[in-house]
Amino acid sequence: GSFGIWAAQIQMQVHGVLEIAVTGKTWQSQLSELLKPYIPNKIIQFGETNSSFFPLLENRETDESIAIYVCKDYSCQAPFFNIADFLANV
Repeated sequence: GSFGIWAAQIQMQVHGVLEIAVTGKTWQSQLSELLKPYIPNKIIQFGETNSSFFPLLENRETDESIAIYVCKDYSCQAPFFNIADFLANV
């Protein structure tokens, strides 16, 4: 019922929304592995673009195969360059 909705709202107010930006040369082939674990309250934006239309991807170009940025309120940590390190720190 409504308890689950209220609990989710409280969790979002307390912990906020995790913003995840994924870019790199081969992010497409690694995306399914990245999406397997459950990470609550997240927004994921991925691509190879540097367009200001996608604010989480702006100025995130890399020569790495994958770069995963963990952000909150559009302030990002240093990128993770492999999924195992990302999952260990989320």
